[in-house]
Amino acid sequence: MKRVAFVCLEPFKLLDLVGPLQVFSDANAYLPEDEKYETIVLSSEAGAKLTDTVLSPDTQALSEAPDIPFDTTLVIGNENSGRSIEDRKTVTSAAQNSKRVGSVCIGAFALARVNMLNGLRAVTHWKYCDLLAQSFPEIRVEKDPIYIREGAIWTSGGVTSAIDMALAMVAEDHGRKVALDVAREMVVYMMRPGGQSQFSTSLKNQLSEADGQFRELASWIRENVTLDLTVDTLAKHCRMSSRTFTRRFHASFRCTPAKFVEMCRLEAAKDLLEETEMPIKTIAAKSGFLEAERLRRSFYRNLGISPVDYRKRFSVMEH
Repeated sequence: MKRVAFVCLEPFKLLDLVGPLQVFSDANAYLPEDEKYETIVLSSEAGAKLTDTVLSPDTQALSEAPDIPFDTTLVIGNENSGRSIEDRKTVTSAAQNSKRVGSVCIGAFALARVNMLNGLRAVTHWKYCDLLAQSFPEIRVEKDPIYIREGAIWTSGGVTSAIDMALAMVAEDHGRKVALDVAREMVVYMMRPGGQSQFSTSLKNQLSEADGQFRELASWIRENVTLDLTVDTLAKHCRMSSRTFTRRFHASFRCTPAKFVEMCRLEAAKDLLEETEMPIKTIAAKSGFLEAERLRRSFYRNLGISPVDYRKRFSVMEH
């Protein structure tokens, strides 16, 4: 039996708790009785806790929890978590009694305030990475990873990234096959690598800041990655001159049109590698790279691995 403690510092996002909690709970369906996860939701004081929804989950007081070491402790909170003495005592007590410690989303601030991230690489929600870095210069904050593991210390990015992190923990505990089964059960992708760029998330963030015309263009690009998407083609779609288009596009998306198109094609290729058994040559054609070699170069340039290795590590297909 592996014990997983969720330490809640209110107020917090409900999904930060129930996302990873569901991963460990679903994993039990694929594990023998003596290897199942026992989950417990804790806080400094027992009772219903404030979240960002109408639901207020009940927690057990840490002081009343059975005096048995936790295999994993995940800290859930907000950007102000850890400011109070009570918060710091709760986090420190749980962490000292745990083999593996992680933070969910902006729960990283709580770990930072008890000095658990000093000298380590760490990640948090993209909106709060700059604040974490400015507040704690001794932490090497990275914006791109879905999650980061530094020995026994784990940190995850925004919200649903904790599901990826929890799947990675299940894979570490019980093997990739169990984690794949859980991913299918939850209808989510198998966990992405800790060092992989969060392009999908970044793209959504960029789209939310762009005007309607460029949001429509981005959707059109993603639906038409096999077309010859030159600057002139994109400018014509937006009814602008190429010069005006390039300037306005860069102002909206903080990258060149060519780079944006490449990232859309890369996302399309990754989806096909994860979810199909198509040959690499076919995937290159369907994702707009046309040739397998161009696809391979893009993967190495942006992800540091080949399409073949990416498929081996992250495919959700049976092998």
